[in-house]
Amino acid sequence: MKRLKWALYILAALLVLIQFYQPDITPRTTDTANSDLLRTIPGAPSYLRGACYDCHSNESKLPWYGYVNPVGILVRNHIIEARKHLNFSVIQDYPTEKKVKKLNECAEEIRDGEMPLQSYTWMHHDAQLSDEQRNELSHWFETAAAAALARDMNNQ
Repeated sequence: MKRLKWALYILAALLVLIQFYQPDITPRTTDTANSDLLRTIPGAPSYLRGACYDCHSNESKLPWYGYVNPVGILVRNHIIEARKHLNFSVIQDYPTEKKVKKLNECAEEIRDGEMPLQSYTWMHHDAQLSDEQRNELSHWFETAAAAALARDMNNQ
C-alpha cells in the first residue's frame, strides 16, 4: 500500500511538472497579407477556415484542452507537423510546382475523406463536412490550384 501511495505522489508531481512544457506554435512569420490562400484566391467556402485552418495555418486557435498537458503537447505537436506539411498562411510563397501539387492534394484528401482528420472532427463538430461540402471544397481546391498556376505563370 505504501508503494502505491508513493507512486501516486510521483505521478501527481509529474503531471504538475509537465504543465510547464508548452511546445511553441507561434508562427515564424507574421506578415501573411500577400501569402494567405484565402486572401489571394477568392471564393473559398466559408467552412474552409473551420475545417482546415486550426492545424494548417498560422491562425491556430487552441481549445481549452490544448493548454493541459499531456494532451496539449500532442495537440501542439500535431499543429507543428501539420504546418510543416501544408501552411495556408504562407502557401503563396511556395514554389509554383509545390503550391499546385499541395492544392491538388488537398482536393484529393478532402474528396477521399482523409481530411479533416476524424480525431479532429470528434471534438470540432463544425469541421465535419457533408458529402456536398466535400465536393464543393474539393472543387474549390482544384480551381485554386489552376488559379495559382495561372497567376504564377503570368508573373514570370
